[in-house]
Amino acid sequence: MRAASVIYILWASAAATAQISPGPLHQTHSRLEGIQNCTRCHAAGKKIAPEKCLACHSLIGSSMDAGTGMHRKETHSRCETCHIEHHGRDFDLIYWRDGLKAFDHTRTGFPLKEAHARLDCRACHRPEFIADTGRVVKGGGSPLRTFFGLGKDCAGCHEDPHRGQFGRPCVDCHDETQWRPASRFRHDSTRFALTGRHRDVSCGKCHAAGKNPDSKKYPDYLRYSGTRFSACTDCHADPHEGLLGRACETCHATEGWDRVKSGAFRHEITGYPLMGRHSQVACKKCHVPGKPRRIQKHERCSDCHADVHSGRFLSRPEYGDCAACHSVDGFSPARFTISQHAGTRFPLSGAHLAVPCIACHAWVRPSEVTAAPRFDFPDMRCRTCHADPHQGELNMWIQDGGCEMCHSPQAWRDVRFDHDRTRFPLEGRHQAVACRACHSDSLSDAHAVLRFSAKTTACAGCHRDPHGGQLSEKPDQAPVSTRCDRCHSSSGWKAEKFDHDRDSKFPLTGAHRSLACGRCHPRETRDGTSFIRYKPVPHQCDSCHGIRIPVKEGGAR
Repeated sequence: MRAASVIYILWASAAATAQISPGPLHQTHSRLEGIQNCTRCHAAGKKIAPEKCLACHSLIGSSMDAGTGMHRKETHSRCETCHIEHHGRDFDLIYWRDGLKAFDHTRTGFPLKEAHARLDCRACHRPEFIADTGRVVKGGGSPLRTFFGLGKDCAGCHEDPHRGQFGRPCVDCHDETQWRPASRFRHDSTRFALTGRHRDVSCGKCHAAGKNPDSKKYPDYLRYSGTRFSACTDCHADPHEGLLGRACETCHATEGWDRVKSGAFRHEITGYPLMGRHSQVACKKCHVPGKPRRIQKHERCSDCHADVHSGRFLSRPEYGDCAACHSVDGFSPARFTISQHAGTRFPLSGAHLAVPCIACHAWVRPSEVTAAPRFDFPDMRCRTCHADPHQGELNMWIQDGGCEMCHSPQAWRDVRFDHDRTRFPLEGRHQAVACRACHSDSLSDAHAVLRFSAKTTACAGCHRDPHGGQLSEKPDQAPVSTRCDRCHSSSGWKAEKFDHDRDSKFPLTGAHRSLACGRCHPRETRDGTSFIRYKPVPHQCDSCHGIRIPVKEGGAR
């Protein structure tokens, strides 16, 4: 009876405390714990008195008075709507109805757009970005937790990489999608409007780099003021070395140095119209400084270009005229057609039709001083151009028919080899296996060398023994001596040949026939390898079945 009274008193005391305080306060309010401090937040007959909250959190009150931030709205003037207390020291005091990440930042008066919208909240709301930390602390906030104190100017969070050269708001040139390129900047608004190829030049090509020792993030910056641009030679070297004066724009346009203005200089009046790639050649390539501008010989290609074929084609009907195969539009590709190639010792067919000329007629160096494309071949067999990927392993097979015995010119992987001619005819699922799966040094490397000789025909040569050598006929030679074909066939991995009555020491009778294999043959792990235990396994009944001996009356057995 006395114990029951003590329990009742303890219960009544706890109930009375719960009626006074619903629960512990958050750690930031822990100093207000105790019945004597209730009126610091609560007014008589009310849950929470907002004016009492604002007495401590004056920063929020100042925001409300100024009509800024989300607390300026009537819907956010009741503190207890979002800030719930008495749930413990570590309970989050801010209630985010849809979660913090789903918060609509527009309600604060600063909508998040583009790159800003993808940032985590604390990427911006950090102590170092708060303009006046002392004001936040004095206003009842913690710099580590508060969402107050950030300005709306870019400079509040971002360092100025231009070192104040512009004196204009960042948004005049940049947007919130990305910092580079400055999408809103228009160079046409400056004293040097960009035209032609100037539009494609990076800023750093014209605006020299400067050093900013006070910044770790932007140690280098570009100088935008003080750049000279009154004449082309302020930036460009004069390729004419002053011979044609300084007014480059007389002949040239900003669309390209090789784009001579129409009517400024017409090369056709010289007797040699510039066509094809000749029109793209720099003047200096032909008109060498220090030599007469008038070129005496220019009727044949060989007047300017060396014969890379070293006279090899002089015996042809056109006497080695370059124009027979080439044009001024480009040395490559040649105009030598496929039908013309069909008249050579090697007509093109199959995949050879898609091979560029230079792949076969590569440049070689017949002597120490000359180099030319290769056109002389000792024979037309595959090995003349292709290395033997089989490294001589298949010489006995291809000595009569060559590579074409297995491959075709249509595609190298189009293999026609009859595997039944080997010691291992393909049967069952082996017929669907790719050659590389068995004949490869590395199954993970697509370019691994294929191996064909010295391949074992035993299953263990290609397949890992899932039984861990327990079914090997010679345990000291496992897994090589395992006869997989006693139970399995090439049609599938399932042991369709295995007969428990014939192939084991324990014929299945009675209820044993309906048991799942795993009931007697458990899975084990040895040296990190998992396998199913088949042998040895016990055959005695009491190894699997517990034997219960009846107990007689009186306790005697």
